[in-house]
Amino acid sequence: MNTTIGTLTESPTVQLSITKKLIDEAVVGDSSHCMVANAVKQAIPHARHVSADIQSIRFSDPSKGVRYIYLTPRKAQEAILSFDRGNKPKPFRTTIRNAHVTEMGKKKSPKKMVRRTKDGPRSTPMVVGGKPAPMGALSGTARTKATKKAAARKVGKLNQRRAGEATGRIGRRREFGLRAMVK
Repeated sequence: MNTTIGTLTESPTVQLSITKKLIDEAVVGDSSHCMVANAVKQAIPHARHVSADIQSIRFSDPSKGVRYIYLTPRKAQEAILSFDRGNKPKPFRTTIRNAHVTEMGKKKSPKKMVRRTKDGPRSTPMVVGGKPAPMGALSGTARTKATKKAAARKVGKLNQRRAGEATGRIGRRREFGLRAMVK
């Protein structure tokens, strides 16, 4: 089933059985708690970081140090779209094969530390440390100390907004862009 090609392995062919139970447990619009992702978790218990949407099905195998990226079969694409529109699809079986295999990424230590506030696991991240990006002078304007400080505060707020503090968006979201899937 698995043969070595250089340092990476060839992808396994996986039979997925999407049952009524998996469909009932799935979460609308969530790639990690999708019925197809749950079927992958069931078929390959050692798979980590499993995600499925209408484009691809992805998971990592930490024991081999690889990440598999399969194209989502048409039957699964239609079921995902139907489910996200509020319809419960019928149970089905499908096969995924011929994955793109890459090495798993190594975790890097961030230069800026992102810390969660004390509101719990769904709280907004807050950037701690680092310095704001430099601001150049606008053409034709004189910059005083007061305007430089105001500009630095504005840049600091912009960096916080980029980190998600001002927007408050947390979690996963699945969106679609394939015209062929529109009925």
